[in-house]
Amino acid sequence: HYYIYKVRGMHCNHCASNAQKAIASVEGVAEASVSLETEEARIQGTFDEEEVRRAVEALGFKLENV
Repeated sequence: HYYIYKVRGMHCNHCASNAQKAIASVEGVAEASVSLETEEARIQGTFDEEEVRRAVEALGFKLENV
């Protein structure tokens, strides 16, 4: 099962790559993929949503529930 979030504020593939790495580093995230085109993060695992939000916002992006 994937959880899908919007990631706002990305401008390039490097942004998406950094967001993906930050999300993947959160404890409990089994798999993460971030798409610049759709501004979506697809996350699999058992994780604390607030920790994911903090990781993304530390990069200057905004995480939104879909």
